[in-house]
Amino acid sequence: MDGRREAGDKGKKERREERRRQRRAERARSMNVIGSVEEDVEGEEWLSKEEARERMKAKRELRRRIRAWIEDVEREERLRRQEEARERMEAKREERRRRIQTWIDDVEKERVGEGEEEEDIYCCIII
Repeated sequence: MDGRREAGDKGKKERREERRRQRRAERARSMNVIGSVEEDVEGEEWLSKEEARERMKAKRELRRRIRAWIEDVEREERLRRQEEARERMEAKREERRRRIQTWIDDVEKERVGEGEEEEDIYCCIII
């Protein structure tokens, strides 16, 4: 070749510039830089590494706090439900005890009412 290019061909400098733009765009995507990559390539100021790190740290900390808050809310809800279930079970047990005692009292009254001498009543009730 005699050093001249065809109209659509890119020269060495243009190819190098294109590769540089692609690398910058890829780096921007990997860093989750806010703003469009095209604007950035055209000359908008880049974040320094320290600024990008600080931003990512802040995002991570915010996500961590949100997760912790959600976990706290879920834990409180779970404990509240467990306490309610415990109270319901205790109420059911108390109701069963009351019914059994009423039944025992009724049986004792019937026996005493019939003139029989009072005997101890033994029963096994599975709760």
